[in-house]
Amino acid sequence: MKFIFDAHLDLSMNALEWNRDFRLEIEQIRALEAGMTDLPDREKGVVSFPSLRNGNIGLCMATLIARYVKPKNNLPGWNSPQQAWAQTQGQLAWYREMELDGQLVQIDSKKQLEKHLNSWEQHSTQLAIGYILSLEGADSIVSMNHLHLMYQEGLRAIGPAHYGPGTYAFGTDSKGGIGTKGKELLKEIASLELILDATHLCDQSFWETMKIYDGPVWASHSNVRKQVPNDRQLNDDQIKELLERDAVIGVAFDAWMMLPDWKRGITDPNKIGLNLEIIVNHIDDICQLAGNTDHVMIGSDLDAIDKAEDRDLFNKVCESIDLPISEAIACNTMDEVIKAAEEIGSWPILIRPAFTLGGLGGGTAFDLGQLVEIATLGLRNSRINQVLIEESILGWQELEYEVMRDGSDNATIVCTMENIDPMGVHTGESVVVAPLQSFSDADHQELRDKALALIRELNIKGGCNVQFAYNQFTGEIRVIEVNPRVSRSSALASKATGYPIARMAAKIAVGYTLDELPNPITGEGTTAAFEPTLDYVVVKIPRWPFDKFRTADRTLGTSMKSTGAVSYTHLTLPTKA
Repeated sequence: MKFIFDAHLDLSMNALEWNRDFRLEIEQIRALEAGMTDLPDREKGVVSFPSLRNGNIGLCMATLIARYVKPKNNLPGWNSPQQAWAQTQGQLAWYREMELDGQLVQIDSKKQLEKHLNSWEQHSTQLAIGYILSLEGADSIVSMNHLHLMYQEGLRAIGPAHYGPGTYAFGTDSKGGIGTKGKELLKEIASLELILDATHLCDQSFWETMKIYDGPVWASHSNVRKQVPNDRQLNDDQIKELLERDAVIGVAFDAWMMLPDWKRGITDPNKIGLNLEIIVNHIDDICQLAGNTDHVMIGSDLDAIDKAEDRDLFNKVCESIDLPISEAIACNTMDEVIKAAEEIGSWPILIRPAFTLGGLGGGTAFDLGQLVEIATLGLRNSRINQVLIEESILGWQELEYEVMRDGSDNATIVCTMENIDPMGVHTGESVVVAPLQSFSDADHQELRDKALALIRELNIKGGCNVQFAYNQFTGEIRVIEVNPRVSRSSALASKATGYPIARMAAKIAVGYTLDELPNPITGEGTTAAFEPTLDYVVVKIPRWPFDKFRTADRTLGTSMKSTGAVSYTHLTLPTKA
């Protein structure tokens, strides 16, 4: 089961104010609340430590929350910041007791995080659940000294506002800016390198915060305003701003935040169609604005990404299931690069950097001078300072398979694509035809089996793109790489087939399987596990903006230069008998 990180859990507040013992099974907690009417949603609790472990939720952002409210403010809260502070300290004491009881372990450093993740992989049903301390609404911060005291206690994220007007910012259902106190708070948050949580900030406070705060930011539990039009959700401009800040947006499962016109205490979820697909719609909107899935983490386990992007690890995976790969050596220094070239013993040599987009820093070297030049750039651009020195397969045919897989191991080929340009030209630079045109069915079935075997070995859940090289003279095959995500090839495959790959990946991420989702092409009667069949041909032609970059090198190679593409569809019509 996939490891899950919950970005927002009000554990301490629920434990103390609702008097819930989270060490019990969720059914026991609900039974204890039978007939109670003092608070809304009694008997409907959804969280307990056993249920978190069963769901493989091994890490969470755990909140402290206590609001200071001024006189005549009808929001629930405390009459002074000091009282609110004391309430958060009581909540902190509960977390400490849960640590002593072995239920929780606090995470306040990268080293602790890595240790916890490694341990959880082996003993998830017995281990303490990791928690990172977050403050929801800053009204309990009496002074900046109090903020520093909380940092020493492990506070690592803070949201300046909650509901209504606050001391440092205006929150949901209110209007106003951050003021002098808000600016002072943001300065201290930046100095401590805390994560700023933009959740709950009203529109004015949001934009004023973004203007002056340049530290790490996210939105831990916010949905899309386009889906549910109220100021609790993020509008498109706010989402774009967060995307530009490299933020992560966590969706919220509150029913009234998922569907418009929800009336609390009145709307029946069973009659209105409330289900996980609704939250997928919110995720999909964020992904569409981003143009990728990087800011709503869906699809693949982290180790799958490592195995696919780290060139050395990827080659070892292929070797473990007898998939043919080019002779290649992973290098982290220039000395290793030169030694690897000597071992391969022939020119040209292909340089492929790890963890880059568009082949940045890669290329083909025909002599030692070119090797040093390209490898230097590749090492510089790789996130892990690694390049793969690989025997050349220039001139071979390049083929792509777009694959989908779910958590129950249902896997299907969505689309096949054939590059007109040979190996040595980046697939984003090549004219591409879908489906395969020059391959026999026997050759296709062989590549199909290899693509499915690879996605299973990598344990990818969602969509991915598998690239092959094929020698038309000898029949030899090489696995080139896997993109363990929705990619530019996925966009072509979706357009060519009508199969919404990004949307299906989002549904798989929240637990759906392909065999329970309707096929978006054929409609009722078949499922998304059925492979699309094309009776037409789609051609993609890349676009190069050389009119804008007049001095750019126009030579096509392994590094991508195109910025877009056009597509053409040719229908195959039956002839008269």
